[in-house]
Amino acid sequence: GVAPIQVWRRANGDLEVISGRHRLDLAARSGETTIPAQVHDESAGFDAKRAAALDAELNIRDGQGRVRDYIQHFQATGITREQADARGLLARATGQRAYAIATDGDAELIAAHSAGQLSDEAAVSIARAAPRNSRLQAVGIKAVLDGKSIGNATNLMQAVKTMAAEGQGAAGGVPPPIEAVGGEV
Repeated sequence: GVAPIQVWRRANGDLEVISGRHRLDLAARSGETTIPAQVHDESAGFDAKRAAALDAELNIRDGQGRVRDYIQHFQATGITREQADARGLLARATGQRAYAIATDGDAELIAAHSAGQLSDEAAVSIARAAPRNSRLQAVGIKAVLDGKSIGNATNLMQAVKTMAAEGQGAAGGVPPPIEAVGGEV
């Protein structure tokens, strides 16, 4: 009644468990001599990168791991939203948050999140408030790092975006960068 373990057969014939180590250990402690397994052959092109991707995907589907682990997987594989959804990787809130950060967040946002400077909630809120917009995301990151709430940070980002749009319409060009001054927005 459990899924098979995933095994990587190396080119030299060695077998390495990709996923299912705990199930294999339980079977061994229970005296089981066989366990269902799906074998992936290195000789057929199944390399270390594919083994790591499979392990990550199975963990995501099982609801294990942290958002930053999922972000790394989404970035490493370049998986599309449609592919991730079809594979069940976006079925849980954790996968959805991670996908938003991985695809809408810029390098600075992802680095700040990975370093623990931004919570999952802050990172996803900033990414969604300004998808792939490094300048606006920098405003949100700075606000959160300065102690502002996530709501205040995203409101500030929206205000900067609106002011920039109004400045472009009036002046016909790109306004200079806007610095947040003073208290809460």
